[in-house]
Amino acid sequence: MKILNYGNSIYNSKYASSLSAPRFFKKIASLQFRSSSQKVLANFAKIQKSIPQKNEIVSTRDLYSLLEILSQTISLKHGHNSVEINDVKTAITFYYHLSHCPAISPIINGDFSVLFKTNSQDRNIAIKDLEISSPASQQLELVKDKFNKMLEEKSDELITQLNSSMLLLSGFHAKNNKITRKNIDDSYKLLRVLLLRTPILEFDTIYDYFRLINSDIYKKMNLIRITEDGLINLKNVIHLFADHKNSISKIFPNEKLLKIGVNKFPISTLIKNIAQIYGLKNNIFAIDTEHLKKVIGIYEQLLRKFKFFKPHKELTKEKILEIYSRRFNLEISPRTQNFLFRFRRNFTISMNDLVGRKEMLFNFSALTSQMFTSIVTISVLCASRFNHEAILLEDIKHAIRIYTFLLLDSDLTGNTF
Repeated sequence: MKILNYGNSIYNSKYASSLSAPRFFKKIASLQFRSSSQKVLANFAKIQKSIPQKNEIVSTRDLYSLLEILSQTISLKHGHNSVEINDVKTAITFYYHLSHCPAISPIINGDFSVLFKTNSQDRNIAIKDLEISSPASQQLELVKDKFNKMLEEKSDELITQLNSSMLLLSGFHAKNNKITRKNIDDSYKLLRVLLLRTPILEFDTIYDYFRLINSDIYKKMNLIRITEDGLINLKNVIHLFADHKNSISKIFPNEKLLKIGVNKFPISTLIKNIAQIYGLKNNIFAIDTEHLKKVIGIYEQLLRKFKFFKPHKELTKEKILEIYSRRFNLEISPRTQNFLFRFRRNFTISMNDLVGRKEMLFNFSALTSQMFTSIVTISVLCASRFNHEAILLEDIKHAIRIYTFLLLDSDLTGNTF
């Protein structure tokens, strides 16, 4: 599983973020687009009806510039040698969420939670008949000089690309169709943050979140059930012993997690959710005891990937309880708690939009809770793996990515991780 190879992805992202501005711009200028990637980008820019095609202060040429530089930035942070289709798709998705964001000041300050919106929260972003004030034009020239000073080698093409990106970002937040000096200044700060300081995890998580709330997979997934025999045998699984003991002792989930909607028995919930995904991938609608053996194997692959316990060691009930009690005994920061509350609310609204209110009420509310609990449980594995004393925001975002991989990308056969 590629996204669990944190070593390389984290190294590449930290390397890209540690580059000085001159080195960074030199690197992205050298990244060439694959022809297939260029085609995806060009086609997307061409069909956007909310932005004028030409002869305006802001037009689709500016959109193309922003997407181009975002794609190159994402490619560099991924450690790619050229801009791949997935880099472009991630850039387009990030742009989509950014363009519908009501305020950019939180992002400038490093808070990306405002980007985790629902489709029903889309706002009208039609850009037309824009004017630019004289102070804004002057500020644009000043910012142009700032960017020029960041470049090791003078590049009119890159400066034009950066200026176009700033104009587009300014246009989204211009009031009364007029770009002000503050719009230009805020867009400059935002662009600097996105290019130079934003970890790849933020881009990738938004991409996976978008895929998660727009998938049509859930209706079929909700039809998959575990048989009675399967449920009886599942109760004897050693991991569920720790699940029940931890729940009773309030180790995991603790009161804060229970308040935001985490199920009382999260390990059991995650295993059952993996069983549903396994059934979905293999067109099995009744998960029996034999299927569950494979599901438990997949769950234990996940544990081993996070170095949760040493392989080839016999696990007694007492030993498994000691491991879970120690590794799952984590606090949750207020910032993470607030993000989870927003994420759960928006995920529920998105599910409601996908299946309809009546279906949501009678058939899908349990599935939404199950998926949310699964993501939080995976985040605890992430926190434990990196020796965090509390569940951090980055653990939740890694968990969203892992869950999306399980649900939408993996075939859950052989060595899944």
